[in-house]
Amino acid sequence: MLPPAEPRAYAFLIEAEADPGFLPRLLTAVARLSLYPRRLQVDGAGEAGLLFVNMQLAGLSRQQAETMRDRVAGMVGVHQARLLPVPGSAVA
Repeated sequence: MLPPAEPRAYAFLIEAEADPGFLPRLLTAVARLSLYPRRLQVDGAGEAGLLFVNMQLAGLSRQQAETMRDRVAGMVGVHQARLLPVPGSAVA
């Protein structure tokens, strides 16, 4: 039996304070990996003062994706950072 296929792309679901400096910090962390998001969606929660970010990155191993998630989780103002494989992006 073959081992499970590793996803090619991961989604980072991030909840953070609505700080104007957050997105540049996030994109700088991505650029340090010589990557760019294949998808970036940002929604604000208005009065709650929160940003909800859905960012997809391709070309990462699981370990690299987990390291990126941990970096994001440690950023100032981040409340939560989750990592999910993007459906249909796996390779055998």
